[in-house]
Amino acid sequence: MKFMLEGLDCANCAAKIEDKLGRDQAIASVTLNFLAKELEVVFREKTSSEEALKQVSKIVHTYEPYTRVHLSGDHEARENLVPWRDLIPLMAGTGLFAAAFFVPRGQVFLLLAAYGLVGYDILHTAFKNIIKGEVFDENFLMVIATFAAFYLGETFEAVGVFIFYKIGEVLEEVAIEKSTRRIKRRGQEQRTTTLLMNPFSLEFERAETEHIKPGDTILVRPGEMVPLDGELLETEGALDAAALTGESYPLEKTRGEEVLAGEIVLEKPLKIKVTRVLAESAYQKIQDLLKKATLSHSPTEKMITRFARIYTPVVVITAFAIVLIPWLLSMGNLQSLIYVAAIFLVVSCPCALVVSIPLVYYVALGKAAGEGIIIKGSKYLDMLREVDHFVYDKTGTLTEGRFRVKAVEGDPDTLYLGALGELYSTHPIGISIREAYQGELPGEKARDHLETSGFGITYLYEGERVLVGNRRLMARHGIGVFGESDVPGLYVARGEKLLGRIFLEDTIKPSAFTLIENLKGVTHHILSGDTSERVREVATALKIKNYQGELMPEDKLKALEGLMAGGRVAFVGDGINDGPVLARSDVGIAMGLRGSDLAVEQSRIVILEDNLDKIPRMVILSKRVRTLVAQNIVLALGIKIGVMILALLGYSSMALAIFADVGVALLAILNAMRISY
Repeated sequence: MKFMLEGLDCANCAAKIEDKLGRDQAIASVTLNFLAKELEVVFREKTSSEEALKQVSKIVHTYEPYTRVHLSGDHEARENLVPWRDLIPLMAGTGLFAAAFFVPRGQVFLLLAAYGLVGYDILHTAFKNIIKGEVFDENFLMVIATFAAFYLGETFEAVGVFIFYKIGEVLEEVAIEKSTRRIKRRGQEQRTTTLLMNPFSLEFERAETEHIKPGDTILVRPGEMVPLDGELLETEGALDAAALTGESYPLEKTRGEEVLAGEIVLEKPLKIKVTRVLAESAYQKIQDLLKKATLSHSPTEKMITRFARIYTPVVVITAFAIVLIPWLLSMGNLQSLIYVAAIFLVVSCPCALVVSIPLVYYVALGKAAGEGIIIKGSKYLDMLREVDHFVYDKTGTLTEGRFRVKAVEGDPDTLYLGALGELYSTHPIGISIREAYQGELPGEKARDHLETSGFGITYLYEGERVLVGNRRLMARHGIGVFGESDVPGLYVARGEKLLGRIFLEDTIKPSAFTLIENLKGVTHHILSGDTSERVREVATALKIKNYQGELMPEDKLKALEGLMAGGRVAFVGDGINDGPVLARSDVGIAMGLRGSDLAVEQSRIVILEDNLDKIPRMVILSKRVRTLVAQNIVLALGIKIGVMILALLGYSSMALAIFADVGVALLAILNAMRISY
């Protein structure tokens, strides 16, 4: 079950909530995405929605009593970055705090009122957690620090700690919300109703999108998003595919061309024949991928979370030691020691670390999504910069995959029987052969189609077996072939007789040349099922020294595993045959949303637009992430430790401590957000 946690503004508390839920015996697995405010819980036994909500809410409210827990989809989306009602106590408290500077007689009363308004939820949560044994959190740190300030007579500083801490929380929430909206926009819900043609009146009426089925005709008006995948019924139309591919240049499509859910109609209303239901649409695929994109934490994120759990108790113990040890040894003034300890407590809040590191990854995933690249987890972003070998499939990956029949050699029925055999094929070669045959293809005359991966197709035609495939298929059935050629193509045989050969041509993608040129410091390989001659031709043109052709899927897998023994490997492909190697490689990259469902499912990264130029950009993004993560760690720890040292030497103040907590967190967040520009 999935839950939304509105108002969750403490990264350290989020980590504790995830840990507490994970230790619950009734729960099999739990993933909390603090930045997206999403919680996914898998229960070991069947649990009702009401019971699950009650159980999850109880644990969430242990750490964050003011967080609103909803089942995903049961609450309305927030329009404002921070609800105004949540800001009222802070605004009122800040006003009283400011007024205290100008009203000497009522100063204490105003400051105490401000302290209560701004700090009520902090005080309530801290004492509630102490009773439950959950002591070391930022609420406890703030309360002890303010009590110390009151004890020292520093009333303004005591109230200031709460006010600036809460202002920092608000600013952090605004910054995080802004950074996450990019990725959320790509996964927003589609229109719930669509204009559907009534088959009797031929009028268009509003209907629930989820109830529309293949074969129905829908109307999409200019400015609206296509809700379902389909086929254009108009003579021509212009669409914006930026929501799918990141490419803003309009696409001109003609009658019969595929239109994908998520594209925007630009100039005139378009009639579309639906080909897939909502759950199977291209846009729905993106939504599903995006929901999974931020659930896989990188090793750096996990390390920082573990570090924060140790770091906070150590600092708290150190703060008490700063007071007790010198005081017991008569080596310092008690008030001065308490002041130094209070600074330590304020500085020690680990939120700057816990928030800013995952935020770098989240913003990077959002930036990639905005460019039409879905990365299924931040750890794969880390892996990209460590890849030693980039391995490519050939057809549809390095080449256009849009074949054209160049020539037909042999019996006049060669093209007809080849097209009949490819009647149900989704492979680019099969599609090109069907399109090349201009006549009718009576499917009822062809029976028992069997497609064998790496060989071709066999079927029965008028009682005789027909073969449509490569040289290996012919050899398997004892049929000799004629001629050698660098031009790719398929042989066609009927019965025991070879009828002829269909010659095809394909071209190398322009982006393949720029890919090899821009991706330095790695070795490039081609592993393909195509003929060795054709693979060598493509490899020579691209200056790739390592290549193998005529590989069966199991051969590809074996060759890939050999490379993996010598380093980290990324495989780039788009076909059904690529599923096993995409899954086995360290980083599987599926090219194009129109690639096979298996390729998209098994890959770790999906490039929605069929453009190889995206790969070097991903590697650059990965390296930028590493730089910003390192900067944030140095920034957060460096300033905090520096302020602690200054406090020990007597040169620090509560104002500087607040900056080391709230200010550093904001600086780290702003630094993380630089990646989106």
